[in-house]
Amino acid sequence: MKTNKRIGIIGDCHFGTRNGNQFFRKFAKDWLLNYLIPMYKEAGVTSLFELGDWFDQRRYTLALDLHWQINEMIPLLAENGMTLFMLVGNHSMALKNDIEVNSTNALVNAAKAHGSCCVKSFDKPTELTIAQTDILVLPWICDSNFKEVSEAIEASRATVVLSHAELSGFVISAGKLAEQGTICTSVFEKFELSLQGHYHLPSEKTLRSGTLMKYVGVPYHQNTADADYPADNGVHILDCVTQALTFIPNPEGMS
Repeated sequence: MKTNKRIGIIGDCHFGTRNGNQFFRKFAKDWLLNYLIPMYKEAGVTSLFELGDWFDQRRYTLALDLHWQINEMIPLLAENGMTLFMLVGNHSMALKNDIEVNSTNALVNAAKAHGSCCVKSFDKPTELTIAQTDILVLPWICDSNFKEVSEAIEASRATVVLSHAELSGFVISAGKLAEQGTICTSVFEKFELSLQGHYHLPSEKTLRSGTLMKYVGVPYHQNTADADYPADNGVHILDCVTQALTFIPNPEGMS
């Protein structure tokens, strides 16, 4: 995969949240088009990885969100030589335990129909090499792909893993830790760095092997709980060579 050594890391975006609330749509659209893409362009980052739940609605995607993303976001990405990589998250899936039908693939297919290949979706475990660093990308783990994901982790020689995952022992909300997960945290001990989407508050731990596991949080508030922690809202830049992760907080008024 041809890209520079630094990539953008973006948490759950949940476009179309609050049942497609028009005011939230305007805010999120402005954040993406007028802040996020220009910010990454200025930083020289052209590959953006969104760690799952690009859209909010599980069983349908709102036409208004597809419309502005196809007609405004995709041309802007193409104009700036950027590619958006989206992991399939649990909110992306039409069915709880079957990943095949999902909204991120729908966006990719719509983009292709308009002649663009600057958005891509990961609905299967995939290994990439960026700046000579092997990265394993994992979609949401559910009944239909648990075996496939487990085998991919076991076989992987990657040092970095990106996933949308439910793991125990991490912060779900203020003062509350996840008590169970869809896969055992210990399987990630073979990696040096593990970045996750799913939980909205950032948290991290270092495993016995030295693996740093981190939930990256959300880029902006999407509910009242997120709004209580505006300083935690933002995105990251990952240096794939050094594994240095730089947090970019949102400017005032964009959290």
